[in-house]
Amino acid sequence: MNYMTLLLVDDDVDLLRLLQRRLERDGYDVIAAEGSRAALHALQRSLPDLAIVDILMPEMDGFEFLEALGARAEAPDIPVVVLTAMDLTDEDRSRLKGGVERVISKTGANSEELLAELTRLVDRSRREAGHP
Repeated sequence: MNYMTLLLVDDDVDLLRLLQRRLERDGYDVIAAEGSRAALHALQRSLPDLAIVDILMPEMDGFEFLEALGARAEAPDIPVVVLTAMDLTDEDRSRLKGGVERVISKTGANSEELLAELTRLVDRSRREAGHP
C-alpha cells in the first residue's frame, strides 16, 4: 500500500472515475470530487497529500479552486498536478501559483499514457514526502 491520499477534482465524471479506479488499484486512497465546490467540501473532512485538478469546470474553475486551496491555513502546501484540456497561455500559467508541480494535457494522450504520467508524479511526490 502507498498510504497516500489523493484528491481528484474534475467535472468529467467518466474521467474522474477512470482515474479513481486506476489509482486506487495502484494502492492510493482517492477522494474523487465532481467539481471544485465538492472538492472544497471534501477538504473539510480530510486533507490530501496531493491534488490533481482540472482547470475547465463550471461554477468555480480550477484557477479559483487553487486560489481557495492556497488560502486555507491548513492546506497551503499541498502539491498540485493540473490536468487540463485547455491550451494554457503565459497569463494562465502565471495564475498557477503555489504548489503546482506539473501541468498535464488531457488532449493528445491516451488514458494509459495519462495514468502512467500521473502515477509517476504521485510516486515522486510520495517519496519526497517520506511516505513508504
